[in-house]
Amino acid sequence: MTHRFWSKRFRSHPDIVGRVILLNRQPFTVVGVMPASFQGLFPGREIDLFVPMSAVPATATYYSLTPPDRWWVQIFGRLKLGVSDAAAAAVVQSALAHQIESYVSAQGSIYAPQIVLEPGSRGTALLRTSLKTALYILTAITLLVLLIACTNLASLLLARYSARTREIAIRVSIGAGRWRLIRQMLTESMLLALAGAATGLLLANPLLRLLVHSFSSRYTLGIDPQLDTRSVAFTLALCLVTVLLFGTMPAWRVSNTNLGPGLKEFPGVAAGTSPRFLLGRYLVSIQIALSLLLLTGTGLFLRTLRNLAAVDLGFQTENILTFQTDPGRIGYKSSQLAALYRRLEAHLAVVPGVEAVGISQHPLIGDIVSNGAVRLPASGAKKKQTWFLYCSNSFLSTMKIPLLYGRDLTDADFDRAAHNAVVNETFVKKYLPSLNPLGQIFYLPDREENGASAKPVTIVGVAKDAHYDGVRKTVPPTAYLPYGLRPFLITAMNFAIRTHLEPLSLGLDVRRAVASIDPNLPVSEMRSERDQIDRSLGPERLFAALITSFGVVAVALAAIGLYGVMAFSVAGRTSEIGIRMALGAERRDVRWLILRQSLLIAALGISIGVPSALMLTRLIKERLYGVQPNDPISLIGAAIMIAAITVLAAWIPARRASRVDPVVALRCQ
Repeated sequence: MTHRFWSKRFRSHPDIVGRVILLNRQPFTVVGVMPASFQGLFPGREIDLFVPMSAVPATATYYSLTPPDRWWVQIFGRLKLGVSDAAAAAVVQSALAHQIESYVSAQGSIYAPQIVLEPGSRGTALLRTSLKTALYILTAITLLVLLIACTNLASLLLARYSARTREIAIRVSIGAGRWRLIRQMLTESMLLALAGAATGLLLANPLLRLLVHSFSSRYTLGIDPQLDTRSVAFTLALCLVTVLLFGTMPAWRVSNTNLGPGLKEFPGVAAGTSPRFLLGRYLVSIQIALSLLLLTGTGLFLRTLRNLAAVDLGFQTENILTFQTDPGRIGYKSSQLAALYRRLEAHLAVVPGVEAVGISQHPLIGDIVSNGAVRLPASGAKKKQTWFLYCSNSFLSTMKIPLLYGRDLTDADFDRAAHNAVVNETFVKKYLPSLNPLGQIFYLPDREENGASAKPVTIVGVAKDAHYDGVRKTVPPTAYLPYGLRPFLITAMNFAIRTHLEPLSLGLDVRRAVASIDPNLPVSEMRSERDQIDRSLGPERLFAALITSFGVVAVALAAIGLYGVMAFSVAGRTSEIGIRMALGAERRDVRWLILRQSLLIAALGISIGVPSALMLTRLIKERLYGVQPNDPISLIGAAIMIAAITVLAAWIPARRASRVDPVVALRCQ
C-alpha cells in the first residue's frame, strides 16, 4: 500500500506487514508499504493499493484479461544498457504485430491499436498533456515577474551607485581602474542576489506545500513538489545570469564617473536630472509596462473564473447529494443489478429529508463521459457523434432538467423490449433541424454491430440542454437512455439525491439505507453537487490564484522600484526644492512636482503596456471563457490600478520633499 493510505487508514501502524485486509470481500495480505516520496506512475491520481494483475477479476470487474478488444494495460519496461529507443520500439512492434493483425481481422475494426513508446521516467504524460498550455502560460508569467524584478534591481542599483558618486570618484582618483570598480559593484550585486536566492529557497518549500495543501483539501491534485539539487542549481544559475545581465549595466554607467563634479563635497542639484537618473526612470517605466501586462492577464482570468461560476448548467445544482456504488466489485452479477438498483432507489426515497432519487451512469460535471457515433436514418447515412447518459426514469426530474416537449422516461422504458430515449436541444438542432424529433429513431453504435438484431431507439422527449462533462465545454448532442439498454448492465452507478436539507447532513442516513440492503455495498465519492462543480473548477481556481499572486508580486516590485527612484530624485534635488520654497513655493506645489514626475513615468509605462497587452493576450485566448483577450474592462482596470499604485508609491517621497526646511536645504550650496 502507499505511504499516504497507510498513514490515513492505519495510522502508520508498524505491524501492517503481514496483516490480512479485505478488498471487495477478498482477503489480501499486505507485503509492504511504499515510501512517502513515491507518488505513483499516474500523476494526478491518488493510488492506495498495488495488487497483482491476476487479482483483476476480484478487484476491477469492468476490466478483463481475456477479451481481445480490451487494450487497457499500461506497460513499463526498463531498457538494457546500450539499447536505443528505436530498437526497443521495433521489438515491441514485432512482438505485438500478429496480435493486432488478428484482432483487426477478427473484429472487422477500422481502429487498429497503435504501439507508442514514450519516456516513462516521470510516469504517464496524461496530466502533463492536459496542463501543458496552463504550464506554458505560468512559465511565461514567471519569466515576466523575473524580468520585472531584474529591471527593479537595475534601477535601484543605479540609484544606489549614483548616490556614491563622490566615493567612486575618490577611488578613481587614487588609481582604481574601471574593471576594478565594476568587479566590486558586481560582487556587491551578487551578494544581494545570493541573499535573495537563499531566502527564496528557504521559503519555497513551505509555500509550495501550503499551496498544494490548501487546494488538495478540496481538489485532488496528486502533486508533491520537492526541492532537489536541480532546483537549487537552477536558482543559483539564474541568479548569476540575472546579476551579469542587469548588474553590469549600472556598474558600467557609474564607473564612467567624471572626476571633477564627483570630487565636490556636494554634487549640486543635477542628480535628479542626470542621465543615470533618466535611465532609472526608463527602467521603472518598463516595470510598469510589464506589471500592466500581468494585471491585464489577472483581470482576464478572474473574469473567466467568474463567468464559469455563473454558467447556466441547465439543472438545479443546490441541495443535491451524490455518491457512487459498484455492486459488481463484491460479486453481484449483471442479471441481479436492475432489481438491486430499484431496491436501493426505493430505500433511499424514504430517508427523512429526501425529495427525489435519480441514478445515472456518470455524475453531471464529473469530467467523464460515454459517447459514440449513432446512425439516424432521417439524417442521412453519415453517423453522428453523440454523448450518452444511461440513467433511471427519475434522473431528469431529480436534477430538474426541464422537458421542452414529449415525455420523460418511464418504468415501461426499462423493459428490455422497449428502446426509447430523451435527447437534448443540441441533438435536435444539429441532427434533426427541420424534423419533428418525436418518433424519430437512431441506432446505438454497439447495437449496430449486431446487424439484423439491432433494434432502433425511439425519441420520446426533448430536454433542455444541460452540461454533462464540464462547465467550460459546450453542451454536446446528448441522449438520455434507460440504463438497461446497455449491452451489459453497468455495475458502477452514480446516485443523485435531492433534499431540502444541507446535502452532506444526509450522509449517515444514506449509508445506513444502503447497508440495510447489503452491508458490503461500497459507498464512495459522497459529496454535494456544488462540491462536484467546485472540484471541476479546481484547476481554474488554482490557475487564477497563481496568476493573481504573480500580478500582486509584479505590482509590488514596480511600486518599490518607483519609490526608490523617486526617493533618490528627492534626495538629489534637495537644494532645488529649498530654493523653490525660499522663493515662495507652497508645499502642495512641491508635492505636485514630485507626483507629476511619477505620473509621467507611469504614463510612459502604460503607453508601452497597453499595446503590448493587446498583442500578447491573444496567446492565452484558449484559456479564457466568456471574455475576449482585448477586453476593455480588464485593460482599463489594470491601467487605473497602476496609476493609483503610482500615486501611493510616490506620495511618501513627495510628502518628504514638501517638508524640506529651506534654510537647511540651502546650506548644501
